[in-house]
Amino acid sequence: LTQPLSATAANAAAAERFMQQATLDTEELRAIVADIKKDTKRASDTIHHMRALIQRHPVEAQPVSVEDIVHAVFALAGPEAAERQVVLESRIAPGLPRALCDRVQISQVLLNLIINGLDAVKTCPSGARRVGVEAYADKNGSVELAVFDSGPGIPEGSIDTVFSPLYTTKVSGLGMGLTISRTIIEAHGGRL
Repeated sequence: LTQPLSATAANAAAAERFMQQATLDTEELRAIVADIKKDTKRASDTIHHMRALIQRHPVEAQPVSVEDIVHAVFALAGPEAAERQVVLESRIAPGLPRALCDRVQISQVLLNLIINGLDAVKTCPSGARRVGVEAYADKNGSVELAVFDSGPGIPEGSIDTVFSPLYTTKVSGLGMGLTISRTIIEAHGGRL
């Protein structure tokens, strides 16, 4: 929820600045309001889908293009990646079958993993900061996604605890991102 709420706050601040100008650019203001509406809907959808997950409702699965999900998540993470001087990469196998999943929930998992990757590469030299997503069909025809980064990796001895609730290596982290992500993937019949 932090990402869409931060985007909404930034757009509202931009709108306030535009309204203080002597001549008002109504087209730009319309675009800002459209962004606010889009981010508010995304926050609302996230709450709705997380509530359904917590209440153990069945996954609202629809056939979706994994490539579309990856591109949408990259659009969300792109400004933050650019600010941190991180290159986002995608490697999508051609002819990938549509995946039966809840688009919002899978997007949340990918966004969480990409943000974790952005955090992981912060100590790398600026030209070596990379975060990416790879998608391919396995031998059974299932779609697999892998998120990778050029960071130092998971600290020795932490692999068994990274999915534990409240475990974090981040100063300002809550330690719930990977726990929630794993819950979402398992609700889809997958594994993280």
